Amino acid sequence: MNKTDAVRNHLTSGKSLTSLEAIDKWKATRLSAIIFNLKHDEQLDIVDQWESYTGQDGDTTRFKRYWIRK
Repeated sequence: MNKTDAVRNHLTSGKSLTSLEAIDKWKATRLSAIIFNLKHDEQLDIVDQWESYTGQDGDTTRFKRYWIRK
């Protein structure tokens, strides 16, 4: 199974996904490109939302969470 298939299967099973999770699970470092292809080539209704995380050092990181609209 390639990375696109893994992301598609994950999202179509009703789960959400972030870039860090994609890197951890499948070493997929270009999640936004995979999402773009799934949205435009396969017409999946993938939506996203910005989230943020503040670490113990006080630095805040923003990232997107992707899922398929139900």
